[in-house]
Amino acid sequence: MSVTNVALLVESAVLGEHLTRALAAAGLDVAFRSTVSDLDVDALVASSAKVILVNLEPEVVDHLDHIEEMLAEDDRPLIFNDASVSSALSGWDAARWARHLAVKITGHGDLHPPHPVAKDAPAPVELSVFRTAAPSVAAERVVVLGASIGGPEAVRVFLGQLPRDIPAAFILAQHMGPEFLEIMAGQLAKASSLKVRLPEAGTLFRHGEVLVTPVGQRLTISATGTIVLGELPEKSPFSPCIDQVLFDMAARYGKNASAIVFSGMASDGIRGSLKIKAVGGEVWIQDPETCVVTTMVDGARDAGIVSFSGSPAMLADRLTNKLMPLMSELLAKS
Repeated sequence: MSVTNVALLVESAVLGEHLTRALAAAGLDVAFRSTVSDLDVDALVASSAKVILVNLEPEVVDHLDHIEEMLAEDDRPLIFNDASVSSALSGWDAARWARHLAVKITGHGDLHPPHPVAKDAPAPVELSVFRTAAPSVAAERVVVLGASIGGPEAVRVFLGQLPRDIPAAFILAQHMGPEFLEIMAGQLAKASSLKVRLPEAGTLFRHGEVLVTPVGQRLTISATGTIVLGELPEKSPFSPCIDQVLFDMAARYGKNASAIVFSGMASDGIRGSLKIKAVGGEVWIQDPETCVVTTMVDGARDAGIVSFSGSPAMLADRLTNKLMPLMSELLAKS
């Protein structure tokens, strides 16, 4: 079997060893490894690496522009790994992540490692199983959670603070590769009493649910409240595109759509938040002091459309206090 050589840019020695072992287990060889701050570009160019893997730690995020400048003339694929997701994994989840990362690098391979089954172990719980007492009516209010680098932990804390009967539905648009979708949904399901799932076309979208936006597909909600998956209208440098989700939810829900922008880099989500504001919805942001990267929240704040800013826990408390008085209306329709 041929082995793909990888150049690994990682700041933390511990995470570097973790990644090196994970890649080796997936059949990949780290032919070059360096921190970004001490990167010798000539040595990297001379290495046998076919792919450059950048581990997105906070220290690395601060140097992304510099990385792009240094590698501007290097035509090898540049792949990013979100350290805030992968560093928290263990056991089978970690093995699955490594397999997905290997497939992302090589373009082929088995995505799922064997799942160990202990004697007398209980049957695994599927993500699609309800963990809430959500009414069997379509959602009338939607909150779009836009996040990128540093977002997973913030969103996990936010959702973990919400009551299971909150009268709103949620859509998470988190910049990530397709290999992380199921992992992200699983992690959030463990942290929250809400139902977290990947979208299934034709199923009803209800209050008390969190949909994780797919990569490479457009997620919309029909007039009757069912999930529709289709082709994206245009290509975007961001995946999934937060702006696209916000545009679609603003068109579908009007003033009953709102946006919360979490930690992240780039401008994605700003135009969509402007649209949410234009149709009468609210735009909140994570307090920049609690963000890993503030570019996204700074952009929303600079646009003059933010009505509230707080830590993930504060955002959850504010939303709960705002929406729970509406619960009687929801129960009357169930």
